[in-house]
Amino acid sequence: MTAPTITTDAVGRTRAPPDRVELGFETRAVEPDVTAARRSVAERATELRRVVVEAGATDENVRSTRFRVRRQSPGHSGDAERDPESRPFEAMESVAVTLDDLDALGDLLAAGVDEANAEIDDVTFTFRTETKRQLEREAVADAVTTARRKAEAAAAAEGVGVGGVRSLTTEERSRARQSGAALGAGAAEQSGTAPASGPIDVTVGVTVEYELVESP
Repeated sequence: MTAPTITTDAVGRTRAPPDRVELGFETRAVEPDVTAARRSVAERATELRRVVVEAGATDENVRSTRFRVRRQSPGHSGDAERDPESRPFEAMESVAVTLDDLDALGDLLAAGVDEANAEIDDVTFTFRTETKRQLEREAVADAVTTARRKAEAAAAAEGVGVGGVRSLTTEERSRARQSGAALGAGAAEQSGTAPASGPIDVTVGVTVEYELVESP
């Protein structure tokens, strides 16, 4: 005969200040033909990579994530009746930067805007992999403790006790990220000016099935 069981759900939480920030920059160029547009935006992206590395990023943490070339719309070209084939081409390259030195954030943003003429697309605060794993372990421990307490309270009401764990599943409830609003050039006009983040929550849910035993 299968032993009776009880299943409970619980959520565990922990929080910590971020130790990593992910930045998104965009470089743009408008030229009369495709080749010139591609060349111009590539040069601007190369200059962006150079200045952000000088400002505190590392080469391996700077990468291109998107590239696009297309004709400008009539609204951009300034003449709604202009022959579509005569409109200039706009090229765009997105560059992502992962930064672990948050003290360098303000200088890096200012360098990208002021020296490379790039646009800031997004600033997202998060955790390094090892930090996130540790916080998740703490959140799971908190959730498991709560789950057993709930099971013990329910079992006691029925005059039985809680034994060993039959099964346990976990579910991440939060992405451990905090995004700032998209920033324009004015957000980094002065060197050292940067968005800030408070502590970020890490939330994990657990479902635990326990054996029920006779009360001692």
